[in-house]
Amino acid sequence: MKIFKKIVLTFALVLAICLPTVLLSACGGEKKLSLVQKFKTEYYVGETLDVSAGILKYIDADGKATNFAVEEDMVSVFSTEKPGNRKLLITYKEETLTVDYTVKPWDVQNNVYYSDVENSDEPSLALYMCFNKDQNKVIMFNSETAPELTPEAQRKSFSMTKSFDEDGNIIYKIEVQVVQGDESSTSVTYTISNITKDSFKLSIPGFSRTMTIHTTL
Repeated sequence: MKIFKKIVLTFALVLAICLPTVLLSACGGEKKLSLVQKFKTEYYVGETLDVSAGILKYIDADGKATNFAVEEDMVSVFSTEKPGNRKLLITYKEETLTVDYTVKPWDVQNNVYYSDVENSDEPSLALYMCFNKDQNKVIMFNSETAPELTPEAQRKSFSMTKSFDEDGNIIYKIEVQVVQGDESSTSVTYTISNITKDSFKLSIPGFSRTMTIHTTL
């Protein structure tokens, strides 16, 4: 009986010592690698990784904690090629940490003039566009009469519809009534795609041009 009591007491002592550690491990405890100061996690398509503000915390086998800056070479599985919600991976001394980040599509800017004047062989015929996304409107005009817009249509506001391509990038469609030489009219659809921070691609069937932000008229 005494031997049995000794075994029970010994087991109870071992359990008292080990149980907190076991429970801590079972419940997760403090991770060996954690992010104590966040870095940039919202990007636009094509932007590069920015971890300049990030601070990591690492706890070694002795329980000593060390804080240090996140380095780009610690990060993998990062891409801003397409819009969407994603996860990147941080690796340090065989420990890994997953961080959520978001990639947004670019959109045209409000109340800013875009033009193809820098890319046009005839600057006098350059096209200008100014957007009001709140009203789904765009003003289009030429510095002089051009085949795309007759004098009556200069500085006219057109409605536009917004959609997304299969990758989640923004696309706009603009229906324009073009007056022919015999005064008949036909509808032409302008498509805005490949939007970046300061430019986009404007297309009509059989023709396209690059429009960039133009600060002066």
